[in-house]
Amino acid sequence: MKIIRLASVATVATLAHSLLIPSLDQLNIQLPFSLPHHTESPSLKLQGSNPFESSTVRPDPIQIYSTGYKVIENSYIVTVDSSITDSELQQLYDYIKGGYEFMLNNEDPFFVAMGIKRLPKHSLFEPFSIGDSMKGFVGFFPPRLVEKLASMDLPIVAIEADSVVHSTKEYAVDEHVTWGLARISQRQTLDTNRNYIYHVDGGKNVTAYVIDTGIFVDHEQFEKRARWGATIPFGDVDKDANGHGTHVAGTIGSAKYGVAKQTSLVAVKVLNSDGTGTLSDVIKGIEFVVKDHKSSRGKSKGSVANMSLGGGLSVALTYAVNAAVDNGIHFAVAAGNDNANACSYSPANSAKAITAAASTVEDERAFFSNWGTCVDVFAPGYLIESTYIGLPTSTRVLSGTSMASPHVAGLLSYYLSLQPGHESQYNSGDSLTPAQLKARILSFSTKDVLDDSDLNYGTPNLLIYNSRDNITEFWDY
Repeated sequence: MKIIRLASVATVATLAHSLLIPSLDQLNIQLPFSLPHHTESPSLKLQGSNPFESSTVRPDPIQIYSTGYKVIENSYIVTVDSSITDSELQQLYDYIKGGYEFMLNNEDPFFVAMGIKRLPKHSLFEPFSIGDSMKGFVGFFPPRLVEKLASMDLPIVAIEADSVVHSTKEYAVDEHVTWGLARISQRQTLDTNRNYIYHVDGGKNVTAYVIDTGIFVDHEQFEKRARWGATIPFGDVDKDANGHGTHVAGTIGSAKYGVAKQTSLVAVKVLNSDGTGTLSDVIKGIEFVVKDHKSSRGKSKGSVANMSLGGGLSVALTYAVNAAVDNGIHFAVAAGNDNANACSYSPANSAKAITAAASTVEDERAFFSNWGTCVDVFAPGYLIESTYIGLPTSTRVLSGTSMASPHVAGLLSYYLSLQPGHESQYNSGDSLTPAQLKARILSFSTKDVLDDSDLNYGTPNLLIYNSRDNITEFWDY
């Protein structure tokens, strides 16, 4: 077995501070609705050529949801019954588009006030599909049309106002700190003799998608294993001009700072250079991940996604993450940096992703880290050195649950790549599902090592662990 022992630097830096990362997933409160999953597609019955020619109404109009955080005016995410076919989704798209034309032809006050006399060449809204688990539309919807869609008897299950999401905003400390890798490589508390012990093939033949600000793919630490996947924000460029995504990618799979050093990294840019974006763009980014994953099925050992971002409690974002997991994506998300209940943020309350809170070198909950029952596990997230933008050699030390989550994503990549072969007694015959690997990682994590004086409200006392030089221990656990 090829095991590497990597010495780490034991320098302790002064202070780094990070701010918001709202997140969402293991929500203990009752969600306002659940997406139906039928075995047969419901018949799509459309009256007239557009919504305004229909008199069909539902008994209880759909409530229009909102995160309440920096809502984007007249922009919505419309989720439809996931069991409708692709052709029916297109029919519904054409039907709703007819509503725009009806409003224009009848000189609707909304369009008159905006000076719009005809539909632009580019679509005002567009369909999306995350496998067969979540379907719908995102884009610009006039208020009158939204109200009409909410009241009609159509296969629409939710409408949510689009809003701003953002990456962690943090301060950097120019110190050489790689304690995080050493910490996940041993059960006991760190001392001055720090080593990262890992399997040299960790991450090989696994793809990790970084849903963030992009990746500086030419950084030397990525060794040509990073590629550009998609740029979702309209008119943006294939470049990480922020650095957040590059730092995250480095923790997942860079040569020096990565948990899984052979992982293939894919940039999925959903945030702009200032680290902000929209819910709808994030959902479109998740859609890309699922489609790209499916196109490479059978060619790799699995796909992982990391999302170190947030912006409020969003039903649509929660379902999008869960839908991706249903389609085979092993997902890690940040718990958030508000020193608050992670269940109040998306995507941290996702029950199917692994939600990571941040720990310090002293095995304490980082002062900014969110907590609660929606947290699944802790990972190093304070004063973490990783790759950065600028030069091909650039690095930076950052703090936040944005730094904890990629430790988990890296560990997902690590274990996926080291699944036992068919000749092994530990082989299960099939690749581990996201639910199976999540359960195994949590049960194998180091227990009760964190200072429990600050772990309130059901926060788990678990810290991720990579099994050092005994990978069979993980599969036999």
